[in-house]
Amino acid sequence: MNRRPFLHHTPILMTKRQLRQWATAIILLLVISGISYGSNRLATQIWDQLISYDTPYAVELNALPGDRTASSRVVLVIIDSLREDATSHMESWESLGNQGSSWGIKVPVPSQSLPAWATLMTGTDPHIHGTATGFHANALAVDDLFSSARRAGYTTVFAGHRDWEILFGEEIDRARFQFVTGTEDPGPDQDWDSLEYIVTELASSTEGFFVLNLTTLNQAALTSGAVFRQDRTTPYMARVKQYDEMLANLLKVLDLSSDSILVVSSHGTATKGAFGGWEPEVTEVSAVAAGRGIEPETNANAHSRDVAPTLAVLLECPFPMHSTGLPVTDALKLTDDQKTQVIASALESQLPFHEHLLTLLGSDIDLPRPDASLGRSTLEQTAATYQNAKFLAITSRLDDERRDRLPILIVVVLIGVLWSTILWRSEHRRTVLLGLPLMLLTGFGILYFMGARFSLTDIRTAYNFPIWYKGLRAQGFLVTIALGMMAGLVIARHGNYTRPQLLAGTLHTLATSMIALLLFAGSYLYLYGYQINWALPSQTLWIVNYAAVVFLVTMGQAAILALGMSWLGANLTVHWWLD
Repeated sequence: MNRRPFLHHTPILMTKRQLRQWATAIILLLVISGISYGSNRLATQIWDQLISYDTPYAVELNALPGDRTASSRVVLVIIDSLREDATSHMESWESLGNQGSSWGIKVPVPSQSLPAWATLMTGTDPHIHGTATGFHANALAVDDLFSSARRAGYTTVFAGHRDWEILFGEEIDRARFQFVTGTEDPGPDQDWDSLEYIVTELASSTEGFFVLNLTTLNQAALTSGAVFRQDRTTPYMARVKQYDEMLANLLKVLDLSSDSILVVSSHGTATKGAFGGWEPEVTEVSAVAAGRGIEPETNANAHSRDVAPTLAVLLECPFPMHSTGLPVTDALKLTDDQKTQVIASALESQLPFHEHLLTLLGSDIDLPRPDASLGRSTLEQTAATYQNAKFLAITSRLDDERRDRLPILIVVVLIGVLWSTILWRSEHRRTVLLGLPLMLLTGFGILYFMGARFSLTDIRTAYNFPIWYKGLRAQGFLVTIALGMMAGLVIARHGNYTRPQLLAGTLHTLATSMIALLLFAGSYLYLYGYQINWALPSQTLWIVNYAAVVFLVTMGQAAILALGMSWLGANLTVHWWLD
């Protein structure tokens, strides 16, 4: 085999065909660069829209005045990242359950702290209250339990994370906000400080609505994972035991014959400490309630949005105006007739919001008025009718928007077909047929090996940029270099290509793979709504769907670009060696 010498090359003038090949290669390289830049801009814009989601459902409603007949103290304790199986190691939790009611709670996706707090306090889901992710806190545009309690004449008191100030603002009369930042575990001192503040406020108050938010279990889980045993040998379990002590101290200042307490986990956590997705250990949590108005030794299944209406019954205050949940009547100390009346009252308060919602969506569905005289089963059917009407209205609105987008989508697909036809007729057909499957499979293989499962629980880690860059530069880059060398060897052996031919063919393949990926991701985004506006309630993973595509576009482009560049270098190197 003859090798070309590195020195004393005889100058060779390029033919017109060679000039065209070089020009094609340069144009394709510019196309690839533009696609890569544009896809990353698209991903950034979609992610920003997700974080800054502006709910379209924040309609103005007439606030109902409070009409309570008694003074009471109601305490809500919200613990972040407390898994359902971890509560069995908390003696205070077990004691409350024995005295009162134990609940199983379903948390909406995304199962992150900010959306979960908003759902617990508003009685509605993230696509309605507008706090769509845990990455950014916006002031709520819908009614909440703090506001309802104040309308009934209660003083509202809070201690916990500072983001509550952003969410609820002036609706909290007295507060102590804690500055918990980052993923490093700050220890339990801030939670003890929050508890001390609430205990002090309770000692000087005969009535009021008190909320205690314990947050540092989040950081303990993120730092060391949610591995726990009966002893205190793990950071997560040690914090759980400390929370057990906090609950015991809180119960000492409460009189459960006149006070009410509800303790609930905002969301769970995966074994590795992440949260945000739909995994059962993250979205299925527990709650316990005891004291005045709570039926002892009862069990119930509920949703996070049912907490606010239930507390409204205990406070004897109006239901939050945008609430779509129902009071957990199985846990309340009421007669059957009273339970029926409570459900009817909740539906009556929801009716104006549902009617405004249907009008907003352009639906002409008529909603029945709740009638307590027809019995509890009929009221439950009425509640289901409200939810189904909302589902049908949003579905119809989304279908109309998709039909409007179809013509442009068809044009985009035809462009892709045209590109494929031109490619099939080109001299680079064999190069592309050999390289395209390998390139696409390798790009998606890198995503798989880097843990790109489509769940916010995992995307939370994937968006940790140091991990992302290290993974791409180390594992991904080495894999692509190796596969690129093999691909270059295969292609170079299948024809007597000149260097510009090989360059043009490689770039042709790279551009085709990137266009194929963008056609898939772009068509999905365009058809299902580039603007994140109307959320489909039946698709509880609506946010995850968008985050998954954003992740796919960003990571996929980076992986394929790295593959293409390594393949280009490998092809030229192998061609030189074979030549």
